[in-house]
Amino acid sequence: MKLSKSELEKREEIIKAMKDQKRSLVKRYGKDAESIMYGRATNIAKKVAENKNLNMKHNLKEMVRKALTKKLSMKENEAGSERYNKEQELKQVQDLMNELEDSLKKHDWYYMMSDSDSVYNRGSAQMDEIHELIKQLNDLGYSKEAKELFDKHKATDIY
Repeated sequence: MKLSKSELEKREEIIKAMKDQKRSLVKRYGKDAESIMYGRATNIAKKVAENKNLNMKHNLKEMVRKALTKKLSMKENEAGSERYNKEQELKQVQDLMNELEDSLKKHDWYYMMSDSDSVYNRGSAQMDEIHELIKQLNDLGYSKEAKELFDKHKATDIY
């Protein structure tokens, strides 16, 4: 099997490092010491290349996993952001409905029959506030709920 360029380079590095141990190899293997040295260096170079390939595959898998996780995280953030926006809108609607109900409860429904200008002006201003709150709820898509609340609290003998 042919070695790649990086495997050949790695083998040469290993052989250079093994030359310091050549005497012990010659004692141990005799005339075959050099071929054994090359064989061991080749095997080591192949294992190093395999490990690099495995690491590259692992790194690639890890990069893909991180990219997918990031996409999921972005989608979750978008969903979380949408959920947060919806919650904020619902809170705003609830606050407006509470404010409308308070205004309707406080409103002097009989101000139009008053002879006093201050009572009439105060009642008129209150009605303007009520209409503004109803408009805001209409803009948010809660016109039905606003109308039901208005009908619940209005004085039936005037409107």
